Amino acid sequence: MTLNRAVAGLLISAALLPVVFAQDAVDPEGAAADAPADGGAIDQCAADNGDPPERGLHIAAVFIQVAISLSGTLIPILLKKFNLASQWTDTAFDIVRNFGTGVILATGFVHMLIPAAQLLTSPCLPSGWTDYSGLPAVFAMAGIMVVQFVQTAASALLTYSMSRRVSTGSEDPEKSKEKTPTEVTVIGNEHSDADGHHHLREELFGTGPQAQELKKKQLTVYILELGIASHSFFVGLALGTSRGSELRALMVALAFHQFFEGMALSATVIDAKFISKLPLIIMVCLYTVITPVGVTVGAVINDSFNPNSPAALLTQGIVDAFAAGILIYDSLVNLLHQNVTANTNFHLSSLGRKALLFGAFYVGAGIMAFIGKYA
Repeated sequence: MTLNRAVAGLLISAALLPVVFAQDAVDPEGAAADAPADGGAIDQCAADNGDPPERGLHIAAVFIQVAISLSGTLIPILLKKFNLASQWTDTAFDIVRNFGTGVILATGFVHMLIPAAQLLTSPCLPSGWTDYSGLPAVFAMAGIMVVQFVQTAASALLTYSMSRRVSTGSEDPEKSKEKTPTEVTVIGNEHSDADGHHHLREELFGTGPQAQELKKKQLTVYILELGIASHSFFVGLALGTSRGSELRALMVALAFHQFFEGMALSATVIDAKFISKLPLIIMVCLYTVITPVGVTVGAVINDSFNPNSPAALLTQGIVDAFAAGILIYDSLVNLLHQNVTANTNFHLSSLGRKALLFGAFYVGAGIMAFIGKYA
């Protein structure tokens, strides 16, 4: 649990870090000074405050985003919690999980990598940044490499820790249960027989391959939340600083965006089978509030914020590109590969079920790609 707490603390700190950077962009005069001396370029890079601020819509957007984000995260939770027909619900959850994988993949490519490329090649940036058009891909690769290194290092640490517990004889599912002061709570079906409880304890507290894979899944969840949270803040910031027809279009598009992304995140958290409900609660709450926080910050600085300033372009562009690498890696390696490509249960299932799960993946990616046209 020490590793989980440390990563969770890092996650929350990193997710809120963009708030600090946002204030650097609240200086249209400085932005104009940093822009090229060409008069046309100055006009292009100046803050566009033609439409009056619409505080009422911005306030409504905060509450709408809270409701939509929370609704999206609750669907997989309710699907697992209120299980009336085990086989049907398991299939439905797998559909939601694969749908979410497609959503995350499309979010990384369409909603983050492409916009990052546009931001980091903006003519409002100094020429030193725009001379190399491949820079967004470099930051995305950096995100992939960092995630892969962190996962590899964490996996080695977990393997070493488990091997030491086995060698000292300190790890036993029954003893671990006695040492645990609170009862283990897992979202989903409860095992009614003693054998089911025994296997569940072994999976959660054991030292075998299943326990190690479970801990890797939990690390994946933290990394995924980091990528989604940083992206969600800037999505909210864009909504809070927009005006007129752009504001109304973004409100509708981002409602769908947050709903489906919330489903994807929640399904991934549940699949990691955390020992307690606390990580699920923290991640649901963080996802629910991070976009409204961005909207609020954007609405407050609406009059002075210049999205075309070098500080704003570089901050959002680099964060989006780096987070895009995280989401692309997670969706392909940690989710699609584990749930489909290398999943024995998937390969043993019927052709119809395979088609259903593949269809859910394609539909999730397709819907988010379509939403990318408007958000």
